[in-house]
Amino acid sequence: MSTTNSANSTTNHESHNATSNPYGYIKDDNVYLKGYNDSPDRKIGVVKESPEASIAYFEDRYQKLLEKVEEVAEAIEESQNKGSYLMKLVHIRESLETYNAIGDYPAVEQRILDLEQGIEDYIAENRVKNTEIKTALLEEAQKLKDSDDWEEVSEYLKDLKMRWIRTGSVGEEDEEMSEEFDRCLDVFFERRKAFFDNERIVNDERILKYRRISNKIRKMNYQKEKTPEMRQEVIDLQKQWKDVGVIPKWKYLKLYRNYKREVDLFFGNEPSSDNNYRQEPPIPTTPEGILELKRKLTEEVEEIANKFENVHLNNVKTKQVQWKKMGIIKNNDEDRLLNNRFHAACSEIFTHVFLENDAKQNYEGYENKTGFEQLKLKIKLIKDSIREEEPNLQEIAKNIPQDSYGRPMFDRNNPDHAPVRSKYMNLLNVIRTKKRLAKKFQNQLNSSYNF
Repeated sequence: MSTTNSANSTTNHESHNATSNPYGYIKDDNVYLKGYNDSPDRKIGVVKESPEASIAYFEDRYQKLLEKVEEVAEAIEESQNKGSYLMKLVHIRESLETYNAIGDYPAVEQRILDLEQGIEDYIAENRVKNTEIKTALLEEAQKLKDSDDWEEVSEYLKDLKMRWIRTGSVGEEDEEMSEEFDRCLDVFFERRKAFFDNERIVNDERILKYRRISNKIRKMNYQKEKTPEMRQEVIDLQKQWKDVGVIPKWKYLKLYRNYKREVDLFFGNEPSSDNNYRQEPPIPTTPEGILELKRKLTEEVEEIANKFENVHLNNVKTKQVQWKKMGIIKNNDEDRLLNNRFHAACSEIFTHVFLENDAKQNYEGYENKTGFEQLKLKIKLIKDSIREEEPNLQEIAKNIPQDSYGRPMFDRNNPDHAPVRSKYMNLLNVIRTKKRLAKKFQNQLNSSYNF
């Protein structure tokens, strides 16, 4: 189009002495655009430097108009949202009535109309696709609004909502379809809210029942003697505990720990008929006899800690009672070593038991998993707990001077340091025990499963 206009412009410059072309002319020192599409001639400017320069100036403005239209056409072609350019084209087309230039206005107007029609066809085609998409999304929302799968459906409906927002208009029915879609989502989420409101009430009732059971066993633990009637009552309470019902795991875990502690305490205080629990031998009175028994007890608890099969905590507690009765042999290196080994093994046993209970509560179907899977889960649990406890260790001793390795230097002559040191050492031993267990589990993985 620009080449033709350029040629026409050149020809008319020659035939009209450069003062007119097929689309404009000069008269009485004024520049005019010839009328088109039943519109009259329109004055668009005045001659300033010369007639030739004035005609060239307005021809150049026409070229700029063409370039602007083609820039928009190129942008439309590359855009994913072509509809956004429709009003821009309409504005350019309407501005032709006042745009001052000399050139083929009907041609540029038709070019704009063609682009507008292309966008309108695109919008119409897209609305058909949008209608198909939104109809399918609406049907899914209608099916799911009555679902009771709160967690999975909640996430799915949120995804549906995002897909709905990203889908363009369907035209006149868009508002009606959107209202129906939102109504389906509202129905589901209102039902979900009502369910969890009721669930909270049920959970509170169940938590209260769990606490009452633990409190009843705790009161019996305060009694000096355990009667057969009390033993039967605790057994009945254990059955009741299993029938209370499900509550959130993190809440149950804390309640279970307290309950298990009370149950273990109750049955640990009564004589047991289990074959693993033997009558305590008499406590030796000589250093040699004490060391011999300590060697035996140390080997037994270390074997329990290493195998961890059919662990009976009452059996371990009985050995601890025996050990405590023997006391410490002063200035005896073997006794000091045996004490460290015995207490380390006992700590591993009790930590492992609590870890097993945590795993059962945190991971559904834990007992049915393979040995490999159980080891992996226990390693994860124990490492998570170490990461949580190590900052607490530093917090305990934050006001205590430290050596060059960052370890606290407790002053045994300072009474304020004593309780802090005790708390620090207790937690330090807990962390060390867990690290030993984590290493033991990892070694077992590597040796048993070829890692």
